[in-house]
Amino acid sequence: DAPANLNDEDMAILTGGMNAFNTVMKAWKDANPSKLLLFSGLPQNLPETGILADCTYIIVNAETAVSKDELSVMIRKACVEGIPADRFIVGVAAAAPGNALSDEGWFTADADGNSVRAIEGAADWVMTADSFKKCGISVSDAHNDYFSSDAAVFPNIRKAITRMNHIGR
Repeated sequence: DAPANLNDEDMAILTGGMNAFNTVMKAWKDANPSKLLLFSGLPQNLPETGILADCTYIIVNAETAVSKDELSVMIRKACVEGIPADRFIVGVAAAAPGNALSDEGWFTADADGNSVRAIEGAADWVMTADSFKKCGISVSDAHNDYFSSDAAVFPNIRKAITRMNHIGR
């Protein structure tokens, strides 16, 4: 649950833990300025967002999203004070082999009745303009996309990369 749902005692414990974590991460980033620091999760739920300024990218966990519109909603929820809006990556899941279209890793049918893998839908979504910067996609469970029936390796991830490299050029 979001920190807003916590009582004062639990919020103090969470904030103390986050402050300790942020101190360690800030020290690491200061000692390793050329290294990438990524945050993955729901940044709007952080009680202290200072560390996000040091993050190269903020991966918003959107594995439960079932449409491109829902990806936008999830990012807009993350666009709150203290969270940089110029470095968002959306995190989606690769569908497991044999998963039904209603399972994780798929977007629901569009107006034409076509379902699309979340990887492909997210790649298309990244290429559309919005009020926040879209920097790419992250794919969890990528191992689910490793093999395909035509023996291609990572076929859907490759399609997504191709779309993001060629659309709009």
